[in-house]
Amino acid sequence: MTNRKLFPKCLIRKKMDRGTSEIVFNGSVAVAVWCDKRPIYFVATKYIDSPEVSVLRYSAQEHKRVPVTCPKIAQAYNSFMGGTDRNDQVTKLCRIRRHYKWPRRLLVKFFMWAVYNAYIIHDYQVPHKRSGHRYVTFHSFVSLLCHELVGAFRRSATPVSRRPSNTVIDTRLINSGSSPQHLAERSASATSNQRCAVCSERYNRAKRQEPSATSSVLPKRTKTVYRCTACNVYLCVGSGKDNCFAKYHSVVEYWR
Repeated sequence: MTNRKLFPKCLIRKKMDRGTSEIVFNGSVAVAVWCDKRPIYFVATKYIDSPEVSVLRYSAQEHKRVPVTCPKIAQAYNSFMGGTDRNDQVTKLCRIRRHYKWPRRLLVKFFMWAVYNAYIIHDYQVPHKRSGHRYVTFHSFVSLLCHELVGAFRRSATPVSRRPSNTVIDTRLINSGSSPQHLAERSASATSNQRCAVCSERYNRAKRQEPSATSSVLPKRTKTVYRCTACNVYLCVGSGKDNCFAKYHSVVEYWR
């Protein structure tokens, strides 16, 4: 961490060429910076006099792994880094949605750490890399764990809205008395995204008869902002055959 006390500020870099490095010595302690995709900093008391080595890194320009010059300190760290670093590296790839409140972030981190420990223990029981089987990644292990925790539990069935019963249909066709019972109004909550019930029913029935038909040959589904005050159904208001409002309240099979 470059903000630690007595860290040599001369080594702090914003940009460096890939494979370049610099080292500053203070007796038996060395501070090094090496650039892979970005500058990475090390403090070490070992491998400080070792010559640089070459490691393979993927190049997006050449679309293959290419040799990159690397200090012995960085190579040793990548070879021998243990559980904590590997935990942070793997769980960061499966990061949960970030919360603004730190207790929630800490709680989610505890869960992810526990899941990673379970992932390591699971490798001893069932090896993640087996011949003839797909490699068990941490992401797939998390998905498997969630399914195991849920088990046979399923959400209760949601009631599905059904078509109007015969009683409602009869009410739809009743328009007696001196004053009309079905009036068209422009709803204040209409957003011009509501489809006409007559046009939609005509489209759905044609689609069921010809599932492979495209929308260009099927009946048009018209959008409208008008609805019936009594039926609370959005309908087209037009003239002649396009007057779905009148057809809905006068014909039993209004979709024909």
